[in-house]
Amino acid sequence: MDLIADNWKKYPLLLIGELATALPEALPFPASGIGAPGSLPINDFYVLVSVSELELAPVLARLETAGLSPAQILPLLRPETQFAHPKLAFLGIFDLIDGESPEEFRARLLGKLEAQRQKMLCMALQEAADRGISRALQENELGAALDACRVAHALACTYSLSPMAHARVLKLCLERGPAQSLPWPADLATERMIVEASLLLLHCFQRGQSFREQLKEKSGALPFRARTDLLHHLESCLGQLLGGKSHVA
Repeated sequence: MDLIADNWKKYPLLLIGELATALPEALPFPASGIGAPGSLPINDFYVLVSVSELELAPVLARLETAGLSPAQILPLLRPETQFAHPKLAFLGIFDLIDGESPEEFRARLLGKLEAQRQKMLCMALQEAADRGISRALQENELGAALDACRVAHALACTYSLSPMAHARVLKLCLERGPAQSLPWPADLATERMIVEASLLLLHCFQRGQSFREQLKEKSGALPFRARTDLLHHLESCLGQLLGGKSHVA
């Protein structure tokens, strides 16, 4: 249970509607507040929607109008509910199970949130395809952009970025182009740093250069904590993606 509690910190969660099960990790939020001036920046949250069937479609429409990705939205439904949506595959449909204990509900919801975070990459790639990225880039450029996006996704997960920050990183990575040749500025934002590091990694692999040396040169102006955190997260990602930390050497 301690691991579950720690993992909840990665997923800022709002609750729209009522739940029979207490969910201390979720911040209650009224449907009337969606898009209201001065309201909570809901784009930075995942949103569990627990409303009646009649209310569901209007609430989802308001959330999407407010800028939320379908991957951020988790409608809570009974298994027999008939539900249609143009981006159904990206929504986090969460079945309501009678007789489930609060602990089982929370653990299952956490697993769904982890799955939805992985869907952020699927959404980014689908949206890039819809924008015509395959027509805009040559085959080798397209492959590099997609590889860099996957690295950026892994980094965004290790940094536990909010959903909207995560989505921005992936979009930037797909649109950014080749890695910068100049050293990074000292005030480089975390999102931009993730993008540049991902592009630099692919650049080094393509040219057989030492990523650690290039990273040291590019990040020299960054604060010490930012540099060490970046290296730690990169090594964690590479351990998962490539099989070991030695790839950063």
